[in-house]
Amino acid sequence: MKVFINGCFHKIAYLLIQKLVDQDFEVYGYDDVEDEEKMDRYAMIGRHASFHLKEKEKQYDFNNIYDFTTENELCTYQENSIQTKIYLDQREDLLPEEVADWLASLQHFSTLPKAIYINGEEDESIHFIKKT
Repeated sequence: MKVFINGCFHKIAYLLIQKLVDQDFEVYGYDDVEDEEKMDRYAMIGRHASFHLKEKEKQYDFNNIYDFTTENELCTYQENSIQTKIYLDQREDLLPEEVADWLASLQHFSTLPKAIYINGEEDESIHFIKKT
């Protein structure tokens, strides 16, 4: 399956790419590689045969899209034409790897709400429980 990630060198987006290529997804991404941290991430994942850096100006046809460039959300996830906004409550200390694992599983759900709050207090919230 092909997935597109806008803002692909955001910390959690980068971890998501790693999870998806490990699951044999073909991942296409776009990001401005304007700082050293993003350049390092590109150097690490850019060598992977299942990752392709694309130009933003072109229109691509993907069924699954993650967008990490949104202002108020962690990201939006779009499957076909249905979009879900994903919010991350910053009060909790979550490992970015845990969030990336969960984001990588979204394709397996048949329906998603319009908004999901990770560790939030809203009705559409999900909670990560840490193992001790």
